[in-house]
Order: sequence, then structure tokens, then C-alpha cells
Amino acid sequence: MKPFPSRKVATISENRHPICVYFMRIATPALILILVLCTSAAMIAEEEKEKIETPDFSELELKDGSVLIECFVKRVSTEGLVIRHSTGMAEVSFFDLDQATQEKYGFDPVAALAAYKKRVDWERTLRKERVLEAARRQAAEEHKQAEVERYEVAKENWVPCEARVVSSAEAGIYVIARQIILSPTQIRSTLGFVRPGPPKRKLKRFGLGMIFLKNIEPIPVAGSTWQGYINPVTVEVAPDPDTGEETIPVHSAISNKP
Repeated sequence: MKPFPSRKVATISENRHPICVYFMRIATPALILILVLCTSAAMIAEEEKEKIETPDFSELELKDGSVLIECFVKRVSTEGLVIRHSTGMAEVSFFDLDQATQEKYGFDPVAALAAYKKRVDWERTLRKERVLEAARRQAAEEHKQAEVERYEVAKENWVPCEARVVSSAEAGIYVIARQIILSPTQIRSTLGFVRPGPPKRKLKRFGLGMIFLKNIEPIPVAGSTWQGYINPVTVEVAPDPDTGEETIPVHSAISNKP
């Protein structure tokens, strides 16, 4: 009797695709490494939790009698210590600490006093600049409001004019001015109805010759055209730019708002 032919038992690795076997051989060490790292991180975290942060001062008494609890020194400066305590943060001057604490953190009274004076001077200068800036802003707002009110008064009581600028000076401008006169017009529609039309603009000479306008902002350049309102009342006289004689009538004026 012939023996049965032997059968070779296939292993798991032989039944799998070669690529799967390759990745399993690579992935297994990586998984083990990740597991070890996670375990180590967990152990380190537990050790950190067990550590108790020790304050630099359990109690820090200042010269004024106040006491700070559980103080941690965060920064040392020339003037003192920046401290985190049980209720918040504080900047403590070396002059408020006892001698032992001063010596521990290298207190130099000369350098501390110089730094204190420098900081006080800087704060004083900063406060002064802020006060001046606030005053400038307030003055600018008051000037702006006054100009608005003055413009409204000029529209009601002064003469609308257009002028050619002859020359300019620090206080105003020399101009040849003409009064703007707006005459009403009428338009007849195609149905025969009459309605008001756009006003007709006419120019009439203002004054006998050249005049000087003051309170003009901004000062226009010579040769340009100025438009605004002129006070018809002469307030004073100005020197003639050619002869220097006080013969030019001076009027208050305000420029048209854009």
C-alpha cells in the first residue's frame, strides 16, 4: 500500500500577499515605538503633576505693613521686583523691601534712584504732551465750530462775491472783487405751465477798486479765483502793495465751503 502524499501546511504569511507582509513587518516596530512614547509621556505628565511649585516668598511684608502671599518673582529690574502673588501681579520697589531682600536681588540705591527720576521725568513729559494735544484738539474743534457759525452768519448778512487774487500776504489777500447777483428766472413747459427756473448769475463790481480780504483760510495763490462772502463794512485800511500807502479798504471775508 502506497503512503499518502504528504501535504505542506501553508503558514499565515504564505497565504498573504507579499506587499501585506512587507507593511506588517514595517508597521509593527513603529506601533511599538509609539506605544512606548505615549507611555513615557504619560509618566512624565504624572511626575509634573506631582511636583509642587515653590514660591520665592510664602509671605512678603512691605515697609508700609501690607503683606503679599505666595510670591513668585517674575522679573528683577533696577527699581524693584515684578511679583505674581495670590491675588494678582504687583511691581514692588526696592525701597519698600527689607534689607535682606534688597541684598538678595542686588539692589543698587544710586542706580534705582536714577532710574526712578528718569521714569518720573518721562511720565511728566508724557502727561504734558497729552494735555497739550487735548488742548490743541479742543482749540481746533472750537475754531471749526466758530467757522461754521461765522459762515452761516455770512450767508445771511454778507455779500456773495467772486474775486481775482492779485497778491497774497500773511494776513490775507489783495483782490479785485465782483458781487454775485442771482436773478430768478421762469421756464414754460410744453403744456404751457410756468415754473421757476435756475437762477441767472450776474457779476457786479464790488468796491471802487482793489480791496484786501482778511481771515481767509487757506490763502489762495496770486492769479487764482476766490469765491466766498465779503462783509460790506470796511473795518480798516491796508497798505497798497505798490506804493505802501494806507489806502486799500480791508473787509472781513470767508471762503465758500467745499
